[in-house]
Amino acid sequence: MTLFQTLRVAHLKTARYGFVAPLVCGALLAGAPLPLVAALDRVGRQVGLAYQLRDDLIGLFGDALVAGKSTDGDFAQGKRTFPVLAAFARAPEPIRSEMDALWAAPPADPVALARARTLVTAHGGVAATERLIERATRSARRSLAALPHGGGFRDLLDSLILTLSQRRS
Repeated sequence: MTLFQTLRVAHLKTARYGFVAPLVCGALLAGAPLPLVAALDRVGRQVGLAYQLRDDLIGLFGDALVAGKSTDGDFAQGKRTFPVLAAFARAPEPIRSEMDALWAAPPADPVALARARTLVTAHGGVAATERLIERATRSARRSLAALPHGGGFRDLLDSLILTLSQRRS
């Protein structure tokens, strides 16, 4: 899996189904003009990407009680999410070998998970993910700002974008 592939999965899996489809379908059902539908598509793609990247961070660093899901599941399954691959790309070869071994060794124990978290943070995976979340959020909000301001929809969606991109666990 490459960084590009993780972003493609985020676009296809989360952004399209969870954000673009509801926005676009709602607009089409309401008889919205095609330029508005296209603008909502752009908003959905960017906020969906930010959401998935935040979910990747929560999936490795979150608090299971707050997140409402396991926060070691991706690691235990050997999933190489964006933060992991971003750290891997920046790490020197000995660290890459250690990361390969950590992600390949089932099942994950707490010591291995702690070491994995340390490596992803130390080698820029968290920082790179946060930067991309911020970039996608800014892009979504710019696209949203270009929409007509009717009935509070834009303000509501803007609030939702900020909440989703900043959620923590």
